[in-house]
Amino acid sequence: MEFGIPDVHEAYFDLTTGSQDTGQYLKVTWDTWDVRPHCPFGWRAWGDSCYYFGRSDVPYETAVSACHNMAAHVVEINSEAEQEILRVITSAKDGDKYWVGLRYSQSNSWYNWWHQVPLAAQSSWWSDGTNRTAAFGSDTCVIMGRTAGFQWTTQHCGLGARVVCETDGRICGTFFSIIRTVSTDARPWVELISVGGSTWQQ
Repeated sequence: MEFGIPDVHEAYFDLTTGSQDTGQYLKVTWDTWDVRPHCPFGWRAWGDSCYYFGRSDVPYETAVSACHNMAAHVVEINSEAEQEILRVITSAKDGDKYWVGLRYSQSNSWYNWWHQVPLAAQSSWWSDGTNRTAAFGSDTCVIMGRTAGFQWTTQHCGLGARVVCETDGRICGTFFSIIRTVSTDARPWVELISVGGSTWQQ
């Protein structure tokens, strides 16, 4: 696991009330850092993402639910490099078809990702001769199939294919301290109010 260099932050808050200078202020410091990759057991890491490859054929909606239950989503392919690494991994497995997180939308007559953002024109990822006009209407989903060299093809969403789930592998963390400084005529004194920390997945 690789730890990034922490980013150190400071902030000061003057506790002056109205026109009266109390001589008090808060100093808040916090560090943030990245830790990557951090994939669950049985997942594959690539770039900033983690991938899970299912072992049985399921309908598209079942695949969506399965990924959601693992705090993930059906794979969204955003680069030629990502398409190629997934093609290599899936071709080495025994499955013949894998779902991509794309479904045809009749409202815009094109394919939308699982989060309803339309697919850009990545024509090189489609298999030659693929019917992109959505023969099954809104029940047309996209797969990576062995017969097409794991390029993109379409099939009815109710048919079976294996799921590829994707989630963000980046973990962020923070450590913070809150210190109150009180200036007096005699000497300043410092009171540590709070310390803590947390980690979360982006």
